[in-house]
Amino acid sequence: MPIKKGDALMLRPGSEHVVRNTGSSKLYTLTVMTPNQDFAELIRSGERVSLDEEDLKVLAGKAG
Repeated sequence: MPIKKGDALMLRPGSEHVVRNTGSSKLYTLTVMTPNQDFAELIRSGERVSLDEEDLKVLAGKAG
């Protein structure tokens, strides 16, 4: 299902899903999982990446 800036998507626990960027720019998402079900551990075990100026603006809520 297509989503856009400002949309929210809530899934039932155990739902299998994939977030795919179909645009030409970076995709930023805020993901919360409750109960945790090892989600935090999955994120912590992922590859660390450096944040660029655009990323920092998005995180600070100052992106255009």
